[in-house]
Amino acid sequence: MNSKIHILLVDEDFHWTEDLHRVFALEPSLKLIGTSDTMSDGLQKMEMMKPDLIIVNMELPDGDGASFIQQAKKTNPNLIFVAEINNNDPVLYQQAQRAGAHSVLSKSSVTTGEIIQIVRKVFEEARGQRISQQTSKVQTPQINPDQPQPIPQPYQQGNMLGGMPMNQERPQGFPQQPFFTPQGGGFQQGYQGGQPNGYPYQPSPFPPQQGYGQASQGLGQNPYQGFPQGASTSGEPPYPTQSFPQHQGMAPFSPANQKQPQVTTSAARIRTSVIAINSPKGGVGKSSFSKELACAFALAKIPTAPGLPPERLKVCLVDMDLDYGNIASMLRLNPIPNISSWADDINDKLRKGGEKQKLLYAPDQFMPYLLTHAETGLKVLAAPVLPTQALDITERVVEIIIDSLKNYFDIVILDTGNNTRDYTLVAIEKSQKTIVVSTAEVPTVRNVQALLETLEAIHFPMDKLYLALNDVSKRNDLSVNDIVRTLDMTLLGVIPEDPRVRQANNNGEALVMGKDTEYTNAIRKIGHQLVPVFATKRKMQTKKKANLFGFLMKK
Repeated sequence: MNSKIHILLVDEDFHWTEDLHRVFALEPSLKLIGTSDTMSDGLQKMEMMKPDLIIVNMELPDGDGASFIQQAKKTNPNLIFVAEINNNDPVLYQQAQRAGAHSVLSKSSVTTGEIIQIVRKVFEEARGQRISQQTSKVQTPQINPDQPQPIPQPYQQGNMLGGMPMNQERPQGFPQQPFFTPQGGGFQQGYQGGQPNGYPYQPSPFPPQQGYGQASQGLGQNPYQGFPQGASTSGEPPYPTQSFPQHQGMAPFSPANQKQPQVTTSAARIRTSVIAINSPKGGVGKSSFSKELACAFALAKIPTAPGLPPERLKVCLVDMDLDYGNIASMLRLNPIPNISSWADDINDKLRKGGEKQKLLYAPDQFMPYLLTHAETGLKVLAAPVLPTQALDITERVVEIIIDSLKNYFDIVILDTGNNTRDYTLVAIEKSQKTIVVSTAEVPTVRNVQALLETLEAIHFPMDKLYLALNDVSKRNDLSVNDIVRTLDMTLLGVIPEDPRVRQANNNGEALVMGKDTEYTNAIRKIGHQLVPVFATKRKMQTKKKANLFGFLMKK
């Protein structure tokens, strides 16, 4: 039995799901291991994640909660179900009862605090009944019909705990608050400690969580000298560039006593690429760049063989900004499960002796922890919901995650945080190329210099670092040439300013899915230098400038 109650939530209401994420994340005895918005996906995740309790809405897009409960019980009769009804509909309540739900709650009147109490109560009651049944089967004595039997003790009126006899003690942690549990065919008017069954529900909106940031570190060296005014972003850059050597994939490690997951790439010429995206300063568009680059790779098609259709690349985006990562929000994905869910399983295996061998996960083992962006097919490993959930994510856990992912995916992109913690340095070390994202602003360039000095001090291979200038416009004070010369880094590309990036992030979209613009072409150009899968030239849709001569010629 797990120390925590593992819960699967099946509900299509995005905001309700977000509220329950925060509620369960703050409760140490409960763990939300997965979410689903459809009946079919919920049944699949139930088989993969093995939850202890399922919260299911009675109204789903591709079915109903009653059918879900009935099918789930065929797979696992011991599952515990809490049904949700959107309104106080007695018909849905009765359907939930008949299907076998252990409890029913109304979303229109229940509070988040009451949900925690209901889940605890239902779980403890169902577990107590299961233990009682198992004990009675084991300890029931053989009855001799020739001997008189003792008279059973009667139940005491008004002192019943969900059908428990008077001489049975209340289980530890049994809530004192009233609740309702469907038993039989309707509402049962029993008593819980002298109070009638039935919650006095009052609506209570859940307050949003307050985020927090982290101050960036400064630099001892003065980078202000030698920076002329005015930025030059038009035309081909006059600064020297470097061509990338042919990428050599990393051979996966496999111990003798462990079956090695099979490496399955989309094409023979594409080797697994692990790319880290880093920036020492927040607010430079690093995560937006990571999201757009990952979606561009996921949409890319590469040829396989003559006569066969091209294939999509298998791409995974890992949100390694463990304190306040927001990749899932940028793609409008529910961040459950996430990297902390996988880390819990890894730590359990390590405690059971996994330290003695190289621990690797096969695709069928790590896929339950990944989210899927339906429009692109991109797989996402989300960051924890709360920073406290990242406390057990060590550098060893990060190594196992990256090694497992690169054995299956063609491209793994690691969106790291703006820090130099151990797990961030491990992510950079495990990557074949690290892109440092900067803007053409003095504070950002100053922080990039500090990052380079830190990495050089710990003898990091500096030839793995490349520069990408983001959000560049003619209003910038620093020129691209002087930034490259000052940082002494190989420049992958210059990404122009585009006001639609923020709107796309708010809407959960990716600009590379739409029309080609200067911004999306810059993203693909950088991606093509990392992994050559994009066309070298793409036609960009721009409006032709009207001129007086052309207007007169038309007439």
